[in-house]
Amino acid sequence: FVPTGTMGNLVSVMAHTYDARDAEVIVGHHSHMCIYEQGGIATVAHVHPRQLQNQPDGSIKLEDIEEAIRPVDDHFPTTKLVCVENTHNKKGGLVLSLEYLDALGELLKSKNVKIHVDGARVFAAAAALDVPPSRVVSMADSVSVCMSKALGAPAGSVVVGDAAFIRRCRRARKVLGGGMRQAGVLAAAALVALDETLPRLKEDQRRAHAFASAIANDTGSLRSALNVDLNAVHTNLVYVSVRPDNPAGLKAPAIIQTMRSHKVWALPISDYQMRFVFHHQVDDNAVDAAIAALRASV
Repeated sequence: FVPTGTMGNLVSVMAHTYDARDAEVIVGHHSHMCIYEQGGIATVAHVHPRQLQNQPDGSIKLEDIEEAIRPVDDHFPTTKLVCVENTHNKKGGLVLSLEYLDALGELLKSKNVKIHVDGARVFAAAAALDVPPSRVVSMADSVSVCMSKALGAPAGSVVVGDAAFIRRCRRARKVLGGGMRQAGVLAAAALVALDETLPRLKEDQRRAHAFASAIANDTGSLRSALNVDLNAVHTNLVYVSVRPDNPAGLKAPAIIQTMRSHKVWALPISDYQMRFVFHHQVDDNAVDAAIAALRASV
């Protein structure tokens, strides 16, 4: 148990590379680990991050990964780990396909390179694919799972791996300040989330799709001002684009500010994009209210 997903990813990298001062880790250029974790794998773990391009679906091309794995040479760092994100936040909560993950596992096993899954929302991926979470991470050597995103616990993430790996994670967690004797209080809330919220994730996803469909199928102000790709709504995240040529000349921050007066919150990603997140406290009536608030704001 760790306080945050950022720490979960960092201790995992430290545990995988503890025996290699020349370690290199492959990450996607739009991954959370690359953009939103302050470069901790470099500044704290002293590991060299090799950034490869994320595809629109959140994956990294297998041929790019294979080409990036370093040959044994005194001039090069040593490729120790590949990190993938599932679901992929910056790509709109998209789910990596099982076919891709299985192929990635086969490739890296043949190269003796480990896989870490930043699975902050991996339970959402399993719900979307209608398979057990264990199937989604069956090819992984380690996983970091968030207990607050979608599941609704107040804080905390869990790192999963074999016994030797977890032993090294515990040591890394301690030096990072995460060895809390109070962890049981937070972990108890996480257990409630697993018991009560996890079985309801598909309801969150249904409501997210209903919200997105209301925008996509609208024939009035929503359609003229906004755009949403229904094929990109895999889980409980809905990314809504603001049309630059919308009649009122609105931008995302202004729309969101008006929505707040209707007690509906969203996150501005840019001037022309917003993110809406659906969770266990958002019921069908709240979805209707969100649609009404959005309509009143454009």
